[in-house]
Amino acid sequence: ERLAYPVITEDPYGFQTVNVESQKHQSDSLLLWLRHMISVRSKHPVFGRGTMDVLPVNNTPVLAFLRTYGDETILCVYNLGATPQTVHLGMTQYLGFTPIDIVRHCNPFPVITKDPYEMNMD
Repeated sequence: ERLAYPVITEDPYGFQTVNVESQKHQSDSLLLWLRHMISVRSKHPVFGRGTMDVLPVNNTPVLAFLRTYGDETILCVYNLGATPQTVHLGMTQYLGFTPIDIVRHCNPFPVITKDPYEMNMD
């Protein structure tokens, strides 16, 4: 049996540099990011179950949707563009709620009001 592509042997992406042992010690490594995302998903079953409602957006590089399962609703907003984007979402059904960032465990978002909800994304 043969590999479809040869193993990368040269830096900066060679297996001598990019491997589990080295990535375990790098706080910004892909390995640790993936482990964190798996942990977030396992804490929130809403990511894989329930309903998904795509939200209308005023900016085509942005994808926004709500996932709902049981009593948990998650707003997912993705910048699919190559540059930072701003999006305005109609979120009046969640008037008075304050979104939280469950990936970074912080709360950088304002309370939802009757006005279009503005998000700036890198």
